Amino acid sequence: CEGAPVDDALSSLTRLLRKSLIETEDEPNGKRYHLLQTIREFALEILKERSEYEELRTKHRDYFIQWATSLKPDLTGKRHGDAMRIAMQMADREMENLRSCFASCTNITCGLTLISSLFWYWRTRGYLREGIQWVEHFLSVDDQSPITLASLRAEARNAAGILYWQAGRLEEAQHRFSEAIALYRSLNDEAAIAKLQSNLGSIAGYKQDLDASE
Repeated sequence: CEGAPVDDALSSLTRLLRKSLIETEDEPNGKRYHLLQTIREFALEILKERSEYEELRTKHRDYFIQWATSLKPDLTGKRHGDAMRIAMQMADREMENLRSCFASCTNITCGLTLISSLFWYWRTRGYLREGIQWVEHFLSVDDQSPITLASLRAEARNAAGILYWQAGRLEEAQHRFSEAIALYRSLNDEAAIAKLQSNLGSIAGYKQDLDASE
């Protein structure tokens, strides 16, 4: 919120709190601020009337893309100890903000970046339908776009494959994994190709196609 139209976010929050226009909730890492739904809707209408809504929505989106990207190593379990559990709890608390962020992503790159950070969260929490919907939405846009970010495109297809696999939709999982392999081959990423070949082998095994699995 810093910057126009709010120069000092903390003092502005304090004034709003004294007037009971916002509420606070104590959390392990400090306080969390909430707007009552009626006040939130009223404030959004004022922002739109003043043509300030899009600017603040963009700032909100960019902040949470950066936030999710910084949390990605923990959400995907690449760090040891309690890091993944804590990251999952943090994502739980921010899920409404993250959903709003997805909804405001008009840029394919920001959508694929969010998918790269959050797909393991969806998989771990069992939010498979929601994850698949967001991934397929941005992949449908990607299919019609000229973007050349092959690594993001490959990772999004890998994410779709993992979510489909978890949901028991093996044909869709195979299709997306195969697409990801083709993109990773263009990048000469042998480690990623090996993981995806392993995924395809496991799916073939589930389907009792043992020759293909081997």
